[in-house]
Formats: sequence, C-alpha cells, structure tokens
Amino acid sequence: MDRLPPFDQLAVLRSELESDFAAGPEERKRRKKDRIDEILEMLIMAYMYGNESANTMLFGPDIVDTIDPDEPNRPVRIDVDDMNKSVFKDIAGKDWEQRVSEYMDDENGTVDDIIRVVDTDMNRIYNDSVLDVGEKANAGRVEWSDEDLPAPDTKDRVMKTWVTMADDRVRDTHQYLEGMSVPVNGRFFTYDNDSARYPGDFADPQNNCGCRCRISLSMA
Repeated sequence: MDRLPPFDQLAVLRSELESDFAAGPEERKRRKKDRIDEILEMLIMAYMYGNESANTMLFGPDIVDTIDPDEPNRPVRIDVDDMNKSVFKDIAGKDWEQRVSEYMDDENGTVDDIIRVVDTDMNRIYNDSVLDVGEKANAGRVEWSDEDLPAPDTKDRVMKTWVTMADDRVRDTHQYLEGMSVPVNGRFFTYDNDSARYPGDFADPQNNCGCRCRISLSMA
C-alpha cells in the first residue's frame, strides 16, 4: 500500500463540517468532539499507511503482503510512542487538535481552514512514518520472521528520495528537490536555504502547508 487514505475521506469530512457550520455555532461546538475523533482516526491511519508503504519499499510486497491479517508481518513495526509523538507534534506551538478546536469555536473559522490543517498533517505524518522505518532499518533494527529467506542487510544502506506530484501545483522550492536522493539520516536543502528531513518538516510553514510530496526509500 503506497498511498495515503483516499481523498474521499477528506471529502466526507468536508461534507460533515459543512453541515456542522451550517447548523450554527452552538451545534458546531456540540459536534466538535465527534469531528476531532474522526480526524484522529484519519491521522493514525496515515501513520499506519506510511509504515506499511516503507516496509514494502525496503523489503518487498511478498514479505509484507504474505501475512495473516491479524498478525501483520512488518520487519520494522510501529512504535506507539513514536506514532503519538508524530500525530500530536506541535507546529509553531500548536498541534492539529488545538488548531481544529479553535477553528470550530471561532465564528470566523472556516471549513477550508480545518481541511487545510488535516490535509497537511496527514501528509506530514505519512512521511514521518516512512522516515521512521527507514531510520530504524538503517540502524539494523529489523525483526525478520521469514525462515525461508535471509534477512536483508539494511544497516547504513538506506537512502531516501524526494518525490513530487509532478503537476503545476508543485511549488518551486519542492520542484527543485524532485528526484533528489540523500542518506536516510540526511536533509533535503532547497534553494531558499530551508531544509527538511521529509515533506512537512521545513522550518518555514509556507513550505509545509498543503504539501503533497512524499519520500521513497531504497537501499544503496
């Protein structure tokens, strides 16, 4: 699985939010917890997709997909603490939940404001999860359960590559990075002197907001 949860999830969320906002401020506040719970589930799913995608990139679909659905085979498994840190990461002093809550409480908040927060954080969290797998594999922290195949040597071999959506919406600073590969522990530097470990990790918020780029992993 190499994609984020489909955009129709965002479309459903948008439809629900539009209904919330049309119902008036009090009703919107009453429904806020339901929306926050729904968004949290989407962000957790983004992290899970990232982990599965990264394992597939490094170890192949046969290893990842030949599994019991109740016992997923992941040479690099999800660490719940790492996932929570990623999902609830502060950006400029606030996490997504605080921002969404403020937009739902504020009479000047809009559905677009909330969708922008969720869309941006879904992509950031997906890429953070991919990077987490890459860094752990690069450090040799791999759990290999296939007795018929030797465990691959990933230590100090993992590379990451910047991948854009290759359309006219890609900003210039990200187009500059298209196809650039660096060691998994390295950084991507743009021509405006900003840098990031993965899409969504820049110091300048303008380089993160609405970003749709991904990183892919490979072994040197």
